[in-house]
Amino acid sequence: MTMGVGIAVTVLASTGVTGIGGDFQWSASPPASPVWSIPENWTPKGVPNSATATAIFAGTDAYTAFLDLDASLASLRIENPAAELALNAGFEFSIGQGGVFNDGTILVNAQSSGGATGFLFSEDCVLSGSGEIVLNGTGNSAFLSTAAKTTLVHEAGHTIRGGGVIAARLRNRGTI
Repeated sequence: MTMGVGIAVTVLASTGVTGIGGDFQWSASPPASPVWSIPENWTPKGVPNSATATAIFAGTDAYTAFLDLDASLASLRIENPAAELALNAGFEFSIGQGGVFNDGTILVNAQSSGGATGFLFSEDCVLSGSGEIVLNGTGNSAFLSTAAKTTLVHEAGHTIRGGGVIAARLRNRGTI
């Protein structure tokens, strides 16, 4: 008696749909439109926006990437000291347990206007590197916060400065 085994294979094309995980590196060449939500600005092609995604900003050239949507990641790595991640007014950017390594600049509320713009830490994590977070607003128009019962460790060598609100359970070893 011969038995056959059926195997089904599904192939998914990369369409750049948001909500996918894995490592994504910002394009090495300056994109025509330097906004987060354009899949072609990332390698592999897609938009990092899930609890299992990591966004990486590498290279040596100066550039700015604009966060133009609410996004959530496992971790963020800004390895390029000349790179800037600018959070557009009115959006929230959430980081999970993988934390943040930042040798560049993270600008919270790039336009210094509009609705509340937040950099949130949803799980216990570390913020390290030689870069800085700049809160570019007044009141909660630019804020850094942690979820309830969540601790952010701000490591030596990193700086948080500017105008806004820090509403975080924070172990500070850096400069504020």
